Amino acid sequence: MSFRQYVLTLNGSAQQLSTVFAAAEKESNPKGPALIGLSLQPSSSNANPVWVGDANVAANVAAVRLSSATTGVPPAPWLRELSGSYPFSLGDYWVLGTNGEKLHIGIDIE
Repeated sequence: MSFRQYVLTLNGSAQQLSTVFAAAEKESNPKGPALIGLSLQPSSSNANPVWVGDANVAANVAAVRLSSATTGVPPAPWLRELSGSYPFSLGDYWVLGTNGEKLHIGIDIE
């Protein structure tokens, strides 16, 4: 198992989380490697929430709303861990946030 971290700069439209991977990392699987853990946390400088969902994510259609920072303190991260024997991938998740704001991503790879 290994841990990796990334920072995704949001662009104001729906973005697939797997875009943080380099082309070489997606060579065998376009969605990226199989994950057993995921952590998402907005940057401490974000002024607006980040929405998490599928390819249809929108402010009014999302599974998770990640709050914005309060006085420079980021909200607690949203965590997802493997349940059973079914790994998942970053390609399964999409986010929507304000252009130029950042989302910190931590992953555990099996």
